[in-house]
Amino acid sequence: MIGAAVAVTAMGMAARTARADDAKPVTDATLRWEGSLGGTIVYDPLAGGSFDGGGVGGSYGVRTHRWGAFADYRLASIEWMPPTGGGAATYAAAGVGAPVSKYGVGGHMQWLGVAGRANLLSLGEHDADGMLHEFFELFVEAGAGEQLIGWHDGGSLTRGEVVVGGGVKLYGVRIRHDRTVGLLLRIDETLGRRDDGYSTAVGCAGPCDMATRPSSLDIGMVGMLTVVVTD
Repeated sequence: MIGAAVAVTAMGMAARTARADDAKPVTDATLRWEGSLGGTIVYDPLAGGSFDGGGVGGSYGVRTHRWGAFADYRLASIEWMPPTGGGAATYAAAGVGAPVSKYGVGGHMQWLGVAGRANLLSLGEHDADGMLHEFFELFVEAGAGEQLIGWHDGGSLTRGEVVVGGGVKLYGVRIRHDRTVGLLLRIDETLGRRDDGYSTAVGCAGPCDMATRPSSLDIGMVGMLTVVVTD
């Protein structure tokens, strides 16, 4: 996964160099670079409990008028709330070195991955001579990556996740003939495999006709609001 992120970043650098050497107008098929940086908020179930927090995140990659491929990175300060009655096995599933007396367990989370993006709607001019440059875009995206968590009380956890979601881009006017600055809003769901043992238990959470097995997936949410720059 790290190799894929490096490859996408290298493609972005190559596209940037090519565009700097080529003054031709942008067409639907022109390969361009795009980068973003800003704030992020995260929520994710973990070992029967959940964590949330906030921090910084960004992306860098290449795109055409319709498609894009990006490397993603996020760094957030988080606090995990273990389930009531969780013992040593629960803490071990979360990667925490040992149960702690306080309720919330603090740490930091990093996320590195790659994502593909498809524009569903683009409004505005998309040639190099226009004052406005695709000033509104509605897109969907999907990707995969690694979540790396380090706990302040000791211990760590690494797990893979799939990401699906979408968002909008609101561009401003060009600041140069080859630069456009705007805002990027992304809201994604993260899907990861539950490995806390809860997924194997069959039971009823209330009145029911048949005991059912809980979901085998942890489903989280990520929101990002960033400044985006494209050529």
